[in-house]
Amino acid sequence: MKLQEFQNWLIVNKDSKNTIETYLRQIKIFFKSFDEFNQKNINHYLLQRLEEKISKGTWNLDMSAIRAYSQFLKINIELPKNKKLNKKIRPYLEEKQLEEIWRKLRYIVNQNDKYQGILGVLFYAGLRIEELEKLKRTDFNFNNDTIILRNTKGKVDRVVPFPVSVRRKVENYFLRNREKENAFDITCSAVSQTLSKIGKEMGLDFKLHPHTFRHSCARYLLNLTNNDYRTVQKIMGHKNIETTMMYVQISNEEAIEKVKIIYRKKNK
Repeated sequence: MKLQEFQNWLIVNKDSKNTIETYLRQIKIFFKSFDEFNQKNINHYLLQRLEEKISKGTWNLDMSAIRAYSQFLKINIELPKNKKLNKKIRPYLEEKQLEEIWRKLRYIVNQNDKYQGILGVLFYAGLRIEELEKLKRTDFNFNNDTIILRNTKGKVDRVVPFPVSVRRKVENYFLRNREKENAFDITCSAVSQTLSKIGKEMGLDFKLHPHTFRHSCARYLLNLTNNDYRTVQKIMGHKNIETTMMYVQISNEEAIEKVKIIYRKKNK
């Protein structure tokens, strides 16, 4: 078991803090039952996981973590394929819902001015939660309303725009509070917990998560640009256009409404 060395390897070879934490967690589960990492023990472990009736998503996380650990040890391990997940429409917020949250935020959280800015940045700039945590105030350019995201996933810098409404909220917070650890003095876990609380207080029928805002941003921008995938791909920082196109999934109800609007226009 070389968990510290594995963690260091992940830091060098993986971009996402969440990925690193997830792979470490899954490998620790393996080593609770087995002392040696080899093909025989992995086969027994996978049979054990099947008997536990873990979800398809957890199974795929196990596969990814084991692959990463075998790469770290530079050994060949035979593994079954990932399980195909059932495709679900990802929950998202519309702009009017964000505005409603803004109006009610002072009654939900103590740090109203902080989360006014955070929610605006997440929704309109589509940041990953790790990117939000890395932000410094010097990364904001209020002259042209952009943020520079440094060394993002893919180890490149990315510039994203935000509207004037967000600039005002962020500037208001910055003027009243000094920077300590990062731009908003937050941690990923604190933001996740606060968003979950906001979602419950707002009565949403899904859990409000940082990535909900990223998904919402992609859908909002696709709608705003009339499905200009290439533009949205650049803003979101997607390596592949297929990732961007995933965000355009619509529910059956949305499809019906879109066609009904077309029919109404046709019959005028």
